[in-house]
Amino acid sequence: MTLKSVAEQANVTQGTVYYHFRTKENLLLEVVRHVCDSSWANVKNNQRPPTEKRKEVLLSAKARTNENAYYHRLILTLTF
Repeated sequence: MTLKSVAEQANVTQGTVYYHFRTKENLLLEVVRHVCDSSWANVKNNQRPPTEKRKEVLLSAKARTNENAYYHRLILTLTF
């Protein structure tokens, strides 16, 4: 992945991408931050979902982790 390819896929100029994200690492950090913020917002909006709904949400999150994501797998495994 390059910032040039990001610009092409987003149909914006390379300068626009560089203006908002000085490096590829900055872009990836913002993507991760957005995903985390969205996930927490979803949790906050469903403060006390029924037990089955909570289990469904946690199983879904666990399914999206890969085998090398030790921290997330540990946390999700410990919640069951």
